[in-house]
Amino acid sequence: MYLVGHAIVAFLIAYAISKKFKIAGVSFALVMLLASLPDIDILFQSIGVTTHKTYTHSLILSLMLVPPVIFAITKWRKASTGAAFIYSLAYIQHIVIGDIVIGATNVLSPFGELLVGTGIGYGTVAHQVLEFLLLAFAAGIVVSKSFGRQGETTLFRYNITDKVAYVLFIVALIISFVYLLYGVKVLPRVFIETDLELALFVMLHLSAIALVSFLVLVSRQHKMSQARQTLPNTRD
Repeated sequence: MYLVGHAIVAFLIAYAISKKFKIAGVSFALVMLLASLPDIDILFQSIGVTTHKTYTHSLILSLMLVPPVIFAITKWRKASTGAAFIYSLAYIQHIVIGDIVIGATNVLSPFGELLVGTGIGYGTVAHQVLEFLLLAFAAGIVVSKSFGRQGETTLFRYNITDKVAYVLFIVALIISFVYLLYGVKVLPRVFIETDLELALFVMLHLSAIALVSFLVLVSRQHKMSQARQTLPNTRD
């Protein structure tokens, strides 16, 4: 999947779990950022340190290392066990869902080789339509909740963690978009072969950036509204 798809799948899973089990205090900005984190190896690849889909995409290493680290940090930050589980799942689903549904991934890396995939090609129309549907579903949730009762969901948290996570995630989205678009323009079309696929790619990423920006604005507005409601009434 693109970064868009990884983040949106994590968003939807986190929303479903937090709503079903009434888990409060979940930062959806952090969820989307953690879902994007395995692809940081693309930066390492560009400077010759490692290759894409290796250590950060290792299902075995991720299961061994990611949950303990996240649970330790959330305990230190006095977050709930449920939130820690969601954050861990956000990272791991990148490998288990995104990179298996679209393309294929080596689930035994770095200790062996067993490629698992569904056969949906990376960058194809089918791939991009799937990500559009996921994005539309997430947009429906955000828009419906933005006009709902304040405080009914933690979707619009906006503390310092959320602010930093939103900034980093939007930057990651833009970098990913520009990096892939540059590759399409200057290299043979390895993963985007037609103009339709290219058009869908551009629209998908611009729509994702717009949705996350809207989520930031709504979250900021909700926080300001809550702050006004807590101010003492000085009028007689």
